[in-house]
Amino acid sequence: MKEPDGFDLTNAQPIRGEGSGRRLILWVTTVGIIVFVSALILRISDPALSTLTDFPSIHAVLEVFSVAVCFAIFGLRISAHRFTKEFQSLYIGAAFFSVGFFQLMHFLTYQGMPEFSGPSSMNRADYYWVFARITFPAIIFAATTFPRRDYSRTQLWSLLLWLPFTLGVIAVDVANLEPLPQFYEAGQGATALMIGFEIAIIALFLLAIFSIWRWDRGIKERGSAYMIGALILGIFGEVSVAMYSNPYDAFNLVGHLFGFASFVLIFLALFRRSIQTPYWKLEEAKKAVENTNVELNIEKTKSERYFDFLAHDIANILAPVMSYGVMISSHPTAPGDIRRYSRKIVDQTDRAAKFITNMRRLSEAEKVSALAPPIYDIGANLKAIEEKLRKEHGKRRISFKVNAPADQRIAVAGGEFVEDVIFSILNNSVKHTKAEEARVAVIITPITGEAGRPFWRISIEDEGPGISDTQKLNIANPFDGSQRFSRGVGSTISFMSAITKHFGGKLWIEDRVPGTQANGTRVVVTLPSAEIPQNN
Repeated sequence: MKEPDGFDLTNAQPIRGEGSGRRLILWVTTVGIIVFVSALILRISDPALSTLTDFPSIHAVLEVFSVAVCFAIFGLRISAHRFTKEFQSLYIGAAFFSVGFFQLMHFLTYQGMPEFSGPSSMNRADYYWVFARITFPAIIFAATTFPRRDYSRTQLWSLLLWLPFTLGVIAVDVANLEPLPQFYEAGQGATALMIGFEIAIIALFLLAIFSIWRWDRGIKERGSAYMIGALILGIFGEVSVAMYSNPYDAFNLVGHLFGFASFVLIFLALFRRSIQTPYWKLEEAKKAVENTNVELNIEKTKSERYFDFLAHDIANILAPVMSYGVMISSHPTAPGDIRRYSRKIVDQTDRAAKFITNMRRLSEAEKVSALAPPIYDIGANLKAIEEKLRKEHGKRRISFKVNAPADQRIAVAGGEFVEDVIFSILNNSVKHTKAEEARVAVIITPITGEAGRPFWRISIEDEGPGISDTQKLNIANPFDGSQRFSRGVGSTISFMSAITKHFGGKLWIEDRVPGTQANGTRVVVTLPSAEIPQNN
């Protein structure tokens, strides 16, 4: 027999401890032997005591529960197929639906029950018992030969054969199409034919046990142990039924007890597969995510610490370089070329210092949650931004114009970082304007973004020399992922663009006069609108 590829009937979790699966099977076998020997001793000691007057009631309870377990297995496996897409789920579910119907008919036609489409009798009850017990081990054995996935359309259609098979077995009895074989004889019990069927059924149980044992060598999974335990109890049940002498004796009861117990173990194995195992996997995934988050937080803390050390040390290194560069460039006896080169050193050192400052600011902004960002009122702070700009440039003449709604609060997401963005753009505009008077204008308008979300558009215009189209893209999108670094990444505007994106906005650069670069630049920032809490 070819070893099944990917057989996963139970997919249960491994049992803790070496040999635990075998111990579980040994325990089930021991209990089965004790119960069977007890019934045997009872018959030998006093055959009259082995007949139970309460058997019909006990039998009814056992059969109702057995039918319920079979239909529960059907429901579990059919429901699981929507997620697992496994042919085994469909096959086992459909097959146990048939077993449940055979068990139900066995119960309804048992001797002593009200008439159901004819007189109730042991012969009719044994007829359904035989088909239920043949189908049970055949399901388990056949399932071990099916692949879990990628089933063919032929296999899918084969599921429909269970319905006509079940209806056909019932029709033979109910419609009296053929006289039923003699399974029971009053005063004797099981006939030779019934005993022959029981031997064949036991052989099927043994074949199913061998198939599972071969697949899970050593029985390392609890689901496999449950399966084999159920099949062993099934064997005890068939031996007991083969030895019964009347419908209400102890061996018949023990046979039904074993049958019910085997269904329960099958249900437990499949319950683990369909219900418990997904939760185990979810719990494992949750723990893995938690562990990953812990590791990420540790690495993040390390990287932030290393960055702080690096930025601090580089700033300390640059400070004396800049100081000495300023001293050399302003020294009256230094040659002209030396002073010119020193000023370039000072400019580049100043760029490096600002780069570090901007990196720190971007790092601080990205620590703030973009899902619940702080709120910033642009309208209430524009005057302070203007004063800060004038202070930065000393006696430089600056024309600062604002065009914004006077009757609305201009609240956006981003908190104090929004002020950094606006000030940096304004400062850059004034710095690069060569005219004696730097003219800048701030135009703020409400707009509607994607999915109808409200935004504020902040346009900052200047009359400087303008920026080429290539530089516009590189400065506004330095971290777009197309390359490690773009030209212009050192620009303050580049970092302000990254901060804007972090808070759900956008930044881009365009000509103040469309198509005319020399007439100045317009930097546009859009940020999500936010509500400012009202003070009581």
